[in-house]
Amino acid sequence: MPYQRIAYFVFIGIFILVLQACTPPSDKKVSAVVRTNIFEDATAQEIYQLQDARNIDSLLFYLRDADPSYRYAAAMAFASIKDSSVVEQLGELLKDESPDVRYAVAYALGQTKARAAEPLLIAGFDRFDSTGTSMKVNAAILEAIGKCGSKKALQQMSAVSTYKPSDSTLVEGLAWGIYRFGLRGITDSTATKRMVEMLLNQQFTPRIHYVAAYFLARSNVRLDTFAAQLAPLAPKASSPFIRMALASSLGKTYKPYAVDTLAHWLPKEPDYRVRINIVQALGKLDYKLTRIALFNALRDPNSHVAATAAKTLSTYGQGRDATYYWRLAKDSTLNWAVQANLYAAAQRLLPPLYADYRETMNFQCRRRYERSQRAEERAAFLDALSEFPWNYRYIQQQAVAVKSPVVRMAAWNGLKKIASRPDFERFFGLGGRKVGKELSIFFKQAVLSKDAGLIAVAAEALRVPQRNFGQYFTQVGFLDTALTSLKLPRDIETQFEVQKTISFLKGQPEPKLSKTDPKKHPINWETLANLRERPIAIISTNKGTIRVQLMPEVAPGSVAMFVEQARKGYYNGKSFHRVAPNFVAQGGCPRGDGYGSLDFTLRTEVPAPMRYDNEGMVGLASAGQDTESVQFFITHSPAPHLDGNYTIFATVIDGMSVVHDLHVGDVINKISIQ
Repeated sequence: MPYQRIAYFVFIGIFILVLQACTPPSDKKVSAVVRTNIFEDATAQEIYQLQDARNIDSLLFYLRDADPSYRYAAAMAFASIKDSSVVEQLGELLKDESPDVRYAVAYALGQTKARAAEPLLIAGFDRFDSTGTSMKVNAAILEAIGKCGSKKALQQMSAVSTYKPSDSTLVEGLAWGIYRFGLRGITDSTATKRMVEMLLNQQFTPRIHYVAAYFLARSNVRLDTFAAQLAPLAPKASSPFIRMALASSLGKTYKPYAVDTLAHWLPKEPDYRVRINIVQALGKLDYKLTRIALFNALRDPNSHVAATAAKTLSTYGQGRDATYYWRLAKDSTLNWAVQANLYAAAQRLLPPLYADYRETMNFQCRRRYERSQRAEERAAFLDALSEFPWNYRYIQQQAVAVKSPVVRMAAWNGLKKIASRPDFERFFGLGGRKVGKELSIFFKQAVLSKDAGLIAVAAEALRVPQRNFGQYFTQVGFLDTALTSLKLPRDIETQFEVQKTISFLKGQPEPKLSKTDPKKHPINWETLANLRERPIAIISTNKGTIRVQLMPEVAPGSVAMFVEQARKGYYNGKSFHRVAPNFVAQGGCPRGDGYGSLDFTLRTEVPAPMRYDNEGMVGLASAGQDTESVQFFITHSPAPHLDGNYTIFATVIDGMSVVHDLHVGDVINKISIQ
């Protein structure tokens, strides 16, 4: 074994000793960081402009500034830039005299996700911190290791046994670190057990319980061993956020009493968001035991819960109930979203022996599609029709004929769904190759349409591995032609989809997302200077008014853009094109189907300690680092998996009931700035 590797394992081997060590206090000099006002401090504004311009070399200069406030600001700038080439320079500041600077550096190192940051973070853990000066820094280091560390580091962290409930900051940092490992797909049985213990120990803070619960809900771990402990706790948790996370966790237990707990809990739970998670969890368990509870949920007073129940049946239902789904789909007392999902379930699951029923069911579903007046409703029934693959020609006709971008996009997504079916060959039998060739022609036509949304969907469809669409093309020049029709940076997401398809068809490695030009669309500081001290945006919708507190000191580039576009009237009449129940309501797309943008991109702004740890966090949609533009979303509940990746530029201060009542197609009448 090379000496470097031996040295590394020796180093990581003492990690647990570093984490648990405690020595007498030292006489360290602590320099306070003054949170500089970027609108009044010229140097602070210069640092932020360098961040926005992604000017790494000049920012490195500020890491060595005599003023700790500017070192802090520079480190936070690198947290948004996420460039792994500066790991060593950042690591040097983990010994900075200012704990605030060290905190910012730890966060920035985690943001790089570079494995080279792990030993630097371990070395930066302050094992001499008996006075608590570095408590916050050490917690940040633990979380940062979760973003970039090895499984060995996870095992070492999970084995730490000296942290007590009174060490709440450190314990929370440890919990966040294990959670971040889980998001990366790195888990360990000891880590899972540790998080369950944190959740069950009432001496720990509610914040620690929250992190532990979301780890169990989000990570790919089996929880059978802990079902008996989680089941009685879930309905009794005081926080709805913890209840919804624990409901999701019970969906991973595969134990009969988990079904009993969820089924009895569902009608009694007052928070619709928790009921949504209960329904989704039931869908993952034994259908024979959950079907009655799911049927009852179709009539939940909250339309989001009812639609989720229908969607769950469409995903997890069984063929023996297909005719019952069909009967329910015709029930006029159910809303159209529930009916559409029930038609989808019936279309997908109806056994071949019921061929006579198929024709009638298909006719009814087509009639609902053709008679519906709302674009979103038509899109939903067209999606239901795509669950029966022989509808592919009818759906293709709609894809070409309809004018609504929402319906047109639903048609192309329906064709992509058909192409992606794992039972494609079995369903079409000897006609599979002919159908595959027809679909390849359809997708090629879409790629050449010069419509960025259609191009993106068709390009993605053409790289469905099991279809081998490459056999139908002697060359892929039409994809190169499509690239020339795109307007950048507006169509950067579509460009990336096409590039991935070209590489796939040529048997080449997947490309990386192209970088946007940081010199374009700089921050308009004049716009920000003219805002009042705590600016508010009033979002008027057809459902009511939402008031959000803008945060220019956190995300000046994003706030400036949002204010400019609001004052121009850009958002007037735009729809909420995406509503994912108990996740987000998203709007602002110029096309109305989610594939639109304007001719600029913004840089990602994700300084600490901003987290998606509550409802009503307002962020910018993104196709990847530095690709934000005009689409924004509002969260229904915490979404910590978005932390550090999606800009937060505002929070809801009034009108969350309106946010919870938003549905696909609801309209933004106007956004005004106070």
